[in-house]
Amino acid sequence: MRAPRSPWLVVLASSLLVTLAAAAPLPIASVEVDSLVQREGLDLRTTLRKQVERTLPTLDWSQAKPGTRFVLRTSVTTLDSQKVDGATRVSCVVSATLRDARSGALKVVLEGKAQTRTGQEIGARAQAEGQVLEAAIAGAMRSLPEAVRQAQLGR
Repeated sequence: MRAPRSPWLVVLASSLLVTLAAAAPLPIASVEVDSLVQREGLDLRTTLRKQVERTLPTLDWSQAKPGTRFVLRTSVTTLDSQKVDGATRVSCVVSATLRDARSGALKVVLEGKAQTRTGQEIGARAQAEGQVLEAAIAGAMRSLPEAVRQAQLGR
């Protein structure tokens, strides 16, 4: 007859598995950022880096093979505002490339896009630009785990 399992033992084992999974290195060896757009009073490169680095650990990397590492380069390529019918249309494009960390070979090009419309109130455009920037970054990052998996398979 087998001794009953302690619920504490099950919790401890589950915690250990979660810790080990979290400790696995990300397939992204480094992050590079750039911006083709300049805004007075707004450091787009720092904003981009912070959001990318904050997002990477939250993505589902379970399908990525250990060992192969990549360099992720992200760039704000477009951040535009246009007045249209009494409102301001704000749009943003963020591109991301994935290179093999050893060879430097380009593996994947991703893009995230976002847009919104806002009123003419003071500060509305700046707030909208921040929102579309975040949404465009999220759009580019959303497909990153699958892009890594495909790059590891050589596709």
